[in-house]
Amino acid sequence: RRYLSIERSKQTAPVITALRDHGEEIREQVLEQARRRLAKGADQDEVLDYVTSALMKKLLHQPSVRLREAGEQSDKEFVHVVRELFGLDGEDKS
Repeated sequence: RRYLSIERSKQTAPVITALRDHGEEIREQVLEQARRRLAKGADQDEVLDYVTSALMKKLLHQPSVRLREAGEQSDKEFVHVVRELFGLDGEDKS
């Protein structure tokens, strides 16, 4: 059983790699934009605020779009999985 469990978990490795690569790509984009802002003399605190805000928006954009679609389609299972994935408390009330 242990062997089969390990083998099944290996199937998710490409998805995990793609997710990390996607996050790294976003991080590099935002970092480059932050460096440009700093080079132009922008305030460090403003740049830090920009970086954290931009990262959150870019990372959560597609999941948010998909969640809205799931809501429109009454896809409660998907909403439940997302709540579990992100460790959000409570159950969906819809």
